[in-house]
Amino acid sequence: MDISKVAFGGLNTRDASFRQRFNFPMVLDMDKLAGIHGGTFTAIYQFQGGGNASHTQVGDAQNFSFFDDANNRSQLGQLWYQQKFLDDTFRLRFGKLEGNADFDVLDNVPEFMNNAFQTSPTLGLLPSFPDTGMGIQLFYEPKSNFYAGGGLFDGSIAHGVELGEYGPSDFLNRIDNLFLIGELGQRYKLAVGTRHFLGKIAVGGWYSTDPLTPLNGIGRVSGTGGAYVLFDQLLWKPFRQQPVPAGPPGAIEFKPEEETYPGGISMSSSVSWADPLVNKIDGNALIAFSWVGSIPGRPIDEWGVGTTYAHFSPGAATREDFELSLETFYRIRFTQYVSLKPDMQYIFHPSGAGTFDQPARHDTLVFDLRLELSF
Repeated sequence: MDISKVAFGGLNTRDASFRQRFNFPMVLDMDKLAGIHGGTFTAIYQFQGGGNASHTQVGDAQNFSFFDDANNRSQLGQLWYQQKFLDDTFRLRFGKLEGNADFDVLDNVPEFMNNAFQTSPTLGLLPSFPDTGMGIQLFYEPKSNFYAGGGLFDGSIAHGVELGEYGPSDFLNRIDNLFLIGELGQRYKLAVGTRHFLGKIAVGGWYSTDPLTPLNGIGRVSGTGGAYVLFDQLLWKPFRQQPVPAGPPGAIEFKPEEETYPGGISMSSSVSWADPLVNKIDGNALIAFSWVGSIPGRPIDEWGVGTTYAHFSPGAATREDFELSLETFYRIRFTQYVSLKPDMQYIFHPSGAGTFDQPARHDTLVFDLRLELSF
């Protein structure tokens, strides 16, 4: 549940926005259920109420609150089957999918609220919440921590279709109504002395086959595409030594347990590009830092600070050619199941300060408070 209020700027400083989202997932382990090793069936019902606060309060283009701004939805958001095979090195998934679950994913930013930290604003045609879509994807994930994957999705988002409420009726019915994406990546452990710090680097590209109208309104183009680069790195983690029995009875030695000890400081960054002819946002760059356990005695609380920059295509005809958001939050974990997260964002030039045929949009300060219950 979210409540947000614009302090100044934006579209509406008078009213607060209250929004809520409910997820009910069901996951079936097909190995235990039917003896099918590596098989998983997943269904997720999603309900969202309260509208889109970016449209009604802030007027930003990157969407300051990704989790629940879905314009009132009640839908079966995901319904898919996954099968692993060849010693679990291949993973095939098909059905109604969340494309952002496997593509364009930064590992260390799930608590940031601005949508750009979850999905690049240049990837607006990727089926993801709330507009999940029919698709099929295949990943190769050997033991070396290298991975490669590709996906083929319903491309109807390019025509303004709210895919989250639709099933398979339009999937694969036309070759000019598809969204294709691929990603290569490497996970690694950076060795510093006797310690290891997890990291990931990845590169991806995408293409939509849909015929689209350029931003200048002249003619048609047969498709559009883009690319992105991702980087995650654990920078620091607490070090402790836990006594463990060793040697003859009563003897004790201290063994490092830094691989499993919670907490630490992480960095994530990405750069992405999209064809400026038809994409309003043709570039994005972001960087974020998060610190789990920053306050003594609060080992699983998380504090984060980050910034995301969106560049507007010349065809978007905005007053300014960029939007810049600065975000900070602190997530208070009362229990494993209950958390409260105050969040603050300062947004420079929301939607590029708007187009010249509408009132100018001024810099905005918006506060948000999120309550999460997970069980």
